[in-house]
Amino acid sequence: MDFEFLECIGHGGFGQVFKAVNQQSNEILAIKSVHLNNGDDVKPMEEGRLLKECNHENLIKFHGVYRLDQESGNLFIAMEFCGGGSLYDLYKYLGPFCNDEVAYVCREVLKGLKYLHGKSLIHRDIKGQNILVNETGKVKIGDLGLAARVSDLSARFQRVGTYDWMAPEVSRVKFVGPYNEKCDIWSLGMMTMEIAEAQIPSIDLRRNGNWSRECHDFIRRLLVFNPSRRPSAEELLLHPFVNGSHLTQCQMNRRLKCQELYKMLDKSLQPGHEEVQEAGCKAEHVVKGTHGGRQQPGHVEEQGHGEGQEPGRGEGQEPGRGEGQEPGRAEGQEPG
Repeated sequence: MDFEFLECIGHGGFGQVFKAVNQQSNEILAIKSVHLNNGDDVKPMEEGRLLKECNHENLIKFHGVYRLDQESGNLFIAMEFCGGGSLYDLYKYLGPFCNDEVAYVCREVLKGLKYLHGKSLIHRDIKGQNILVNETGKVKIGDLGLAARVSDLSARFQRVGTYDWMAPEVSRVKFVGPYNEKCDIWSLGMMTMEIAEAQIPSIDLRRNGNWSRECHDFIRRLLVFNPSRRPSAEELLLHPFVNGSHLTQCQMNRRLKCQELYKMLDKSLQPGHEEVQEAGCKAEHVVKGTHGGRQQPGHVEEQGHGEGQEPGRGEGQEPGRGEGQEPGRAEGQEPG
């Protein structure tokens, strides 16, 4: 494995993610180091196999799986590096995405989901932390650690994912039976509200969000409780909200530039660094230019996360939720 590890860019219960350079090609990559419990490499190897099967512009590109030796406790998954970070990274300091940014991101994620679902794969953990942006503004679905095949019936009985983004049929799988790829559509609806408001989403936001009429209608179509009546990714790509010809990678350029300025601030917040103070002023100016002077909502508490993983998420476990309870309603209560 001819990689030089440059810095840790994420961590979680699975292990760590590093920025690394291939010493032969000088290509920058992301290396996910997965700690193997008692030599159990089935799940991380399955993630590697799924990544290897997929080849789409809106999915993270796979480079290989490596193990130093049989006694090593770690498995290394090499993937495409996205210098822009996750959607979560891009809103936690810079505030909500504007209407066109939200539309562009949703269109690109839908294209990736259409591809995954066409290969009978379910992502099962769509959220801001798992959607990455590269240096040119291209949007990529990452972290297939919880992905499953539709043909794997036992997997479709598992209650996995992240609580606030989880589809109702996944949270109540014990009572309603196996789910399918439509659970990703619900999660996308929650993610749409997440980036539009720069906060953890809730079902109540769909009525109170200050969004465009097209955005409201788009979210309404995603958040249908009955999965059989929820549209597919292919159908949603025809929705007016995500179908504008003006929605290009350029939508992300201003936000990416501002993110770079904030990174300069983070690296050397010391008195007397005039260039850093200047960067801070520029960053504030760009944010105001993006959102028309709109007040930034309260800072979302930063969570120690690896590639898309939030603390406290075990397989089939969500924080603060009783078994079978759906977001925004009491246990056992059906929608009105």
